[in-house]
Amino acid sequence: MTTLVDYTLIPLTHSTSTMSLLNDAPKPRIPDAIDAQRLQAMQLVAKMKESADKYGVGFVGGFISPDGQKFMMTNMNEDDTNKLLPEDLK
Repeated sequence: MTTLVDYTLIPLTHSTSTMSLLNDAPKPRIPDAIDAQRLQAMQLVAKMKESADKYGVGFVGGFISPDGQKFMMTNMNEDDTNKLLPEDLK
């Protein structure tokens, strides 16, 4: 699939300058602010989930970072996952 980018310059009606449509487009959120330790923990949870998927077993895994953010991955439906989680993680 080819993505086309329009670099056409359009005049602004309230200004004499021009603005590129590319510069005006919303910028994606790039997760470079994730620290390396958190990223490694996320990768470990993903590998554990992949292993569970490979062997056809249910998996719920994750961690709580020092700043209190929760990260969780599962290959089970929401009802089964909620039955396994402690109340403070729901």
